[in-house]
Amino acid sequence: MDLEEIRVYLQTAYDHLELAKHTYQIGRYDDTVLHCSYAAENASSALLLQSEIKPSKKHENWYALQKYYRPTIVERKEGIQRIPNFLRECVPHLKERTRHPPILEGRWVTPKAYYTKAVADHFLEETEFAIKAIEEMTSK
Repeated sequence: MDLEEIRVYLQTAYDHLELAKHTYQIGRYDDTVLHCSYAAENASSALLLQSEIKPSKKHENWYALQKYYRPTIVERKEGIQRIPNFLRECVPHLKERTRHPPILEGRWVTPKAYYTKAVADHFLEETEFAIKAIEEMTSK
């Protein structure tokens, strides 16, 4: 396990979270969701590396966490299973919706028009939970 690599993945997660908060403040909720997704994915890569599991390069860390990571009883009580569920939720946003015009109510719209404040709020909340929980787990 490379501690420096884990540290860098966590720092990258915090950097993306900072960008997500900035874009949220200026109403660019599509960019908020994108950077939250990147942040959660980088944090999950740190957790996988600590467990000596190779992170996915195809936005599928959720699958690796569900298949290989075995949380402790304490982690389960703290809701750690939220993390792979949230990562799975991020996949379509990383691969499509924040990068290409999505369809909303039967018509094409820009990613900026697609994302709402409520969606951005959800992504910020889940990302902050994931990063904090993963940082605690990787510091043990």
